[in-house]
Amino acid sequence: MPEILTRQISNPAAMQELARYLCENHLPDKESFTLFLEGDLGAGKTFMAQEILKLKGVKEAITSPTYALVNEYLTDSNTIGHWDFYRLESPNDFFARGFQDFAGEPNSVHLVEWPEKINAAGKLAFSGSKFTLKISFGSSTEARNIQFNPIT
Repeated sequence: MPEILTRQISNPAAMQELARYLCENHLPDKESFTLFLEGDLGAGKTFMAQEILKLKGVKEAITSPTYALVNEYLTDSNTIGHWDFYRLESPNDFFARGFQDFAGEPNSVHLVEWPEKINAAGKLAFSGSKFTLKISFGSSTEARNIQFNPIT
């Protein structure tokens, strides 16, 4: 699996620039895709998801789906699901809650925080091309290390 991008960023503005770069160069415009966002609590997964949602055309207020588990947004070109599996009790909860139906819809985009909380079958249920964005803490308070990879 070739690594597409490795970056060290130093502040939230650089994270916003990275989101723009990913949207313009790697994340498809008119086809389904799923971006799995991995990283420790507070690393910036929700911030990155919110920036990508804005760039993909979400005009309404974007809130964290921590308690709802998924927030759905409609744009001019597709449906976007912003998922947060932090509070799932079991990897099988994904299927027990029937999430596979929404995850597999054609012409949809999915941004998934805490994908390690679901099993491999759950990850496969998501539609379109799949990518992983790993965010880890850097050498200073605002610094982050980023790895962006396609999943083949």
